[in-house]
Amino acid sequence: MPKHYYRSTLAALLLSAACAAQAHITRIEIDSVESPTFGGVAFGAVGAYEKLKGKAYGELNPAHALNRNVALLDKAPRNAAGRVEYSVDILILKPVDMSRGNRALIYDTVNRGNLRAIEVFNIDGVPGNNPSSAKDAGDGFLFKQGYTIVSSGWPGDALPGNNRLTARYPVAKEPDGKSITQTLTLELPFVKPMHSISLGWDGGDTRPYPAVMERANEARLYRRPARTAPRELIPQSEWSFAKCPDGKNATPSDADVCYPAGFTPNYVYDLVYVARDPVVMGIGFASTRDLVSFLRHEHSQANPLMRGGPSEIRWAIGFGRSQSGRYVKDFVYQGFNLDEEKRVLFEGLMPLISGSRLMSINAPFGMPSRTPGHYGGDQFPHTYATVEDPISKKRDGWLARCTAQNACPKVMHMDSGTEAWLGGNALVITDASGKKDQPVPDNVRLYYFASTQHNPAGSAPDRPIPVGICKHPA
Repeated sequence: MPKHYYRSTLAALLLSAACAAQAHITRIEIDSVESPTFGGVAFGAVGAYEKLKGKAYGELNPAHALNRNVALLDKAPRNAAGRVEYSVDILILKPVDMSRGNRALIYDTVNRGNLRAIEVFNIDGVPGNNPSSAKDAGDGFLFKQGYTIVSSGWPGDALPGNNRLTARYPVAKEPDGKSITQTLTLELPFVKPMHSISLGWDGGDTRPYPAVMERANEARLYRRPARTAPRELIPQSEWSFAKCPDGKNATPSDADVCYPAGFTPNYVYDLVYVARDPVVMGIGFASTRDLVSFLRHEHSQANPLMRGGPSEIRWAIGFGRSQSGRYVKDFVYQGFNLDEEKRVLFEGLMPLISGSRLMSINAPFGMPSRTPGHYGGDQFPHTYATVEDPISKKRDGWLARCTAQNACPKVMHMDSGTEAWLGGNALVITDASGKKDQPVPDNVRLYYFASTQHNPAGSAPDRPIPVGICKHPA
């Protein structure tokens, strides 16, 4: 999808958006400052930028009305004040002189811990999680406009590495301290033959839920030659919970599956097993809410945006691409676009290539880094307007809660051609029967970029288009 489309919609969001005690961020620790960053390049009238990296620490009151719907928060360990503590990695890109910025904050919602905004909006912006050089900034579009870019590690299952932004949330326990358990189904697709794989699946970058080894005999491994084909049971004697990269030497592990005969791309595999120790993943929504609220409304030197002079962030835009696009929609749907002082967080929302899907995060054993399927995210509702599902007869919509809160953002929803096939895009605009159009609220704009794909196919001398990736690269 061409970048000038993103730029136009971003500018329109900003133009359309026209201190009390702050939320529960207890402190922000900045571990490193690079000032100026991007090789000292001056971005027009805005000037140079600086990069701040560190951690935000917060705590949640489980009894607060806006926190009660965080799944398993009531079973998380608490401090002496009765609060649940957490911390998240943060990265901030801001003008050195904040008075020269445009007073708008973009929350670059990380995708499995990875930054996205620079590569999406800045032509020739280099993908990566530690942007520092002039080359990394590309043409500097976002910086020439004066945006402050903030990212934080909301995914509780993203593991450290490659400068990913990660989070540290508590594990929920039963009142007697025993592990909470649940039977899970994991879908395991492969792009190359392998003998073993982590239960976290995503190349070892995702934290898995460990198996209850005392109940390993209850586990089942299946395979399917196609997504909708019937399952074939693989005898339990042919696989185990273990690591065996070579298919021969197995080391027992409660977080890996060993199949000596070999996993193959010719099948999709399903593992059904009893897992333990759910992370309170729903804290991710609250951590985003409280961090953005703190940066917008805290005017002391505890706020890192106060570096370089007083900061007045008048508008905030939540941006996400693919997984993180689903996150920003679910963030609003679940009622988190209002902070504990009843202030709106995001005046604008820009979910990119998210289709009709939400997330699997605010639930027991949530798996935010997984693609919807067995893990939730494809469930009703599929629209911004509140409508009735002709199948379940339920009424709901992505903006139902923020409408009741008087906290709805202006939304620019964009999908590529891929989402029509794999992301349920049709359900955003037509009902489940396929017989009538769905209403679109006045504060929502829907954009469909036909003949484009989910990920960029742009070519450059050092990034040639892979053979066969698409016929008409965009």
